[in-house]
Amino acid sequence: MAYCTKCGAVLDGRFCSTCGAPAGVGTGAAAYTPPRGGALPENIASMLCYSLGLVTGALFLLIDPYRRNPAVRFHAWQALFFGIGWFVLWIVLQTLTVSFAVIGSGFINFILGLAQNLFALGLLALWIYLMASAYQGKTVELPVVGPMARKRV
Repeated sequence: MAYCTKCGAVLDGRFCSTCGAPAGVGTGAAAYTPPRGGALPENIASMLCYSLGLVTGALFLLIDPYRRNPAVRFHAWQALFFGIGWFVLWIVLQTLTVSFAVIGSGFINFILGLAQNLFALGLLALWIYLMASAYQGKTVELPVVGPMARKRV
């Protein structure tokens, strides 16, 4: 059975019915090979590592076909460290916000609340970017947690 080298769909004739690419013409990457034994493709598994942060990062480090794949292991470790960092920074911002609320400084509390919301929005955008990049097969190495993840692969 032949597969499209551009999108991975099953070929019926000379052209892919999904993307319209001619049979045998791809993007220069290696030909698509479907996963064996029901395993997810590498890009899907890498993207899912980020989906629930700590949970899926640890899960993909434990599941057998993925724990041996270096790309999936990198994304799993990076998702794990990213989730831990997100949680620690959220705790710090929450603690600062609550402590200034007790002191009674309304302006500083407003600024901290605004910073906390902007921080959460930025992390959400980064999380979506990491998932999209992993789905596209790109490896985005974050400044602090990326080298830590690379060491563990």
